[in-house]
Amino acid sequence: MDPEQEREQEREQRQRAEEESREQKEQQREEARQRREQHKQARAQLAQERRDEETAEREIARQRQLGIRWLAFRAGFYGFLGVTVASFIVAIAVIIFWVVVLGYSL
Repeated sequence: MDPEQEREQEREQRQRAEEESREQKEQQREEARQRREQHKQARAQLAQERRDEETAEREIARQRQLGIRWLAFRAGFYGFLGVTVASFIVAIAVIIFWVVVLGYSL
């Protein structure tokens, strides 16, 4: 083999090696881009799940608040009703006392 052919072969080998190196770098870039995209999608999914959980928690809190309001209303209503009935019973007892003990006629 003459030196010219050897240099040509070496040049071709270097070109092939450089081409393979470029292809490997491009493949690595593509893999890195895919990993970034997957990571981005995973973060977006986690953020959506977090928003869904917060929405559910707000709805539960709202339902609890409505339940508490309803219970407070019922307690107030029945408390008022109980006081009214007790007052009515006391009034009847006082009237009966006045009529029976003191002899007043209505």
